[in-house]
Amino acid sequence: MSNLKEALLDGEVSGPPIIASMGEPAMDHVHRNWRTSLGVLYLLGMGMCSVVLCALGATLEDLAGNVGLSSLDLSSVYIARGAGSILGAMACATTFQLLHGNHVIAGTLAALSGVLLILPRTTNLTLLHFLFAFLGIMTATIDTGVQIMTRKAHREQAVKHSACATSLRPS
Repeated sequence: MSNLKEALLDGEVSGPPIIASMGEPAMDHVHRNWRTSLGVLYLLGMGMCSVVLCALGATLEDLAGNVGLSSLDLSSVYIARGAGSILGAMACATTFQLLHGNHVIAGTLAALSGVLLILPRTTNLTLLHFLFAFLGIMTATIDTGVQIMTRKAHREQAVKHSACATSLRPS
């Protein structure tokens, strides 16, 4: 089944035009539905990046209390997150060439969820910096990956779909 999906995304499926219920060739109908599903999932992935950003800002005081600092003293974690974002963006081009993009995004979202579960229980300042850097890497991977995969899935209409995904993120 995944071979069919990959063939659909790559435009390699050919054959006699089978008429679907809506009057279009069956493969075009499947391809359009698959691209729409991917677009919705990419949109949700971008939304998850926004949730991370909002959640971190709202819980900074609690995280600071866990390590015995004030939220002002803990602001250095945002430098770690920024460094992680730069590393994540730099690694994305190679990562998405070597591995299947949807698998990278799914794995990154799973890892992101795991870090968000660990983060509120962290009492070590060094570990907190490491986790924030890792969050930066993961959100950059998701952000860049969604842009890459949207262009791959939607080709000629990619700009419209990418703009929709990006517009949901807070500025």
